Amino acid sequence: MKFSDRTIALLHNYSTINSNIVFRPGRKLRTMTETKNIFAETVIEEDIPTVFGLYDLPEFMGVMRLIEDPDLEITSTKIVIQNADSRIEYFCSDPHDLTEPPLEKSITLPSTDIELTMTAATLNKLREAQKVLKHKTLRVMPSDIEGKVKLAVVDPSATNQTTNSFAIDVDGSFNNDAIATQLLTWQFDHLKMVTGDYTLRVSAPANSVMLSEFTNLDDDLTYFVALDKN
Repeated sequence: MKFSDRTIALLHNYSTINSNIVFRPGRKLRTMTETKNIFAETVIEEDIPTVFGLYDLPEFMGVMRLIEDPDLEITSTKIVIQNADSRIEYFCSDPHDLTEPPLEKSITLPSTDIELTMTAATLNKLREAQKVLKHKTLRVMPSDIEGKVKLAVVDPSATNQTTNSFAIDVDGSFNNDAIATQLLTWQFDHLKMVTGDYTLRVSAPANSVMLSEFTNLDDDLTYFVALDKN
């Protein structure tokens, strides 16, 4: 078996969400943070033959780079990484010792209270503003423009009304007027999506966890990210 360039890129991305990962037979790949506030799933090209775990995914990716164009022989206890000239035996970890999303559950949003389009260009601009202003928080709020939603780089703890902020209006809608005045935010370091264009849906039920879903418009990639508790 060989891992495609796409799968390798996704594994690098998933390693920023959690440094360990569990593979299950089939083509679905999932990960989750230790704190369970970020969840990601995709479908890969490769058909994984057995269940196995990797305790240190960044290390494993580094080991793979030691061998050019490697073939992988996967068992539940070890992975043989090799080409015609080199060979590495990399031992797996017990999946029970690692963090894995619940097998029997799939995440679905209970409602769609906000829906908008977040392009790669928009998120890049917001990240640039975040670095300049040194704010750590992204806020979503209604826009004064019909058919738009506002995304703003803010400091929600600031009490001074002259605190600098940056905002962009994007295509979208608020579907629940009751949440229009709520402080709906994410920490920038929780937005770990692969670069791309996404549909962003937010569910903000009363007295429950507020959750967002980022669905890639061009690839089979989905990320669920909990909103901040404000």
